[in-house]
Order: sequence, then structure tokens, then C-alpha cells
Amino acid sequence: MDVNEVGQSSDADRTSIGSPFAKLTYGFNLGFKYKGFDLSMTIYGVQGNKIMNMKKLDLYSGTAYYNAPKDLMTTAWSPTNPSNTQFQINTDNSSNVQVSDWLVEDGSYLQLKNLQIGYNLPSVHLKKAFMQEMRIWIGGYNLFTTTNYSGMSPEIGDSNPLFNGVDIGFYPQARQYLMGLSIKF
Repeated sequence: MDVNEVGQSSDADRTSIGSPFAKLTYGFNLGFKYKGFDLSMTIYGVQGNKIMNMKKLDLYSGTAYYNAPKDLMTTAWSPTNPSNTQFQINTDNSSNVQVSDWLVEDGSYLQLKNLQIGYNLPSVHLKKAFMQEMRIWIGGYNLFTTTNYSGMSPEIGDSNPLFNGVDIGFYPQARQYLMGLSIKF
């Protein structure tokens, strides 16, 4: 892209295209009780950060040593598909491995991190079994994420500060479903 508008692309056209650091990080802890029921949830999110999706380069450049996505040939640039959103696939894909703004995506997301629903049995029913309290609950962690990011998860991280905002194929956090029983004698 000719950012400085001199008629050709060069190193002088390099420009900042975003920050890996969120402009806003937020979270909500909500909880309520009604009669014997209780509900708690944690919602977490970030807004305004950019992620360099290096897996996108691996998958769509045509240079990887593994299976390509099923839509690679139908979305790739060709004379009949001049979309300008995908690489042209040919025998010399060296230009397809250049870092560009095509790799940079919005990393904003909203995630339901924790949800738990419980019920405390009335104590009058528990005295015969010599119990003071009994609570039955079900819950889940990492239940859903809302994002426009095309990678596996916008929640990326690495201990190396050089990889801030660079997704090199991190697996998303596992979704978990749990249930439990708490008894107090």
C-alpha cells in the first residue's frame, strides 16, 4: 500500500496499524438469591486491541506444510475472483509470507467466564438426616465468547513480551461443565 502517496510501495510506507493493548478491560460479577435459589456469573471482556493472526498467514498463504482450509481455492485471488481479500495461489508464494495489515484483526471480545446456579434445600427436611445445610449446584466456565476475531480465540497470551498481540496458534481455554453437592453436618 502506498501510504505516503509517492506512486510506489516502499519501506517509507510502513505505519502503525494498531496496538496489542486494550483501550478498555472490563468485568462484571453478578449474583442474586431468591428463596433457596442462587445464581452467580462473571462476565469479562476487552475492547480496542489488535491481534496479528499469524495462523491466518499459515493457513491461507499457500506455503504451509499441512492441509489448507476447504475454502482456500474458492477465496484465493484469480482473474475470475479479483476480490483483493485473499492471496493468489501459484508456485512462487514468497510474496504471500510478507507481514501486512491483512493479518491484523480486531481483538475485542466479551466472554461469559463463569456461571453457577444452586439450590439450598430447606433445613426442615435436613434435620432428620442430621444435616444443617445441603446445596446442590451446576456450573460452567468459559461458556461462550462473542468476538469478530477469526482465530481460535481472541484471549491470547505469551510469556515473551515480543509476542504481545501475536496469535501463533494458542488453543482457547477449555469449556467446562461442573456439578456439585455441599453438605454441612
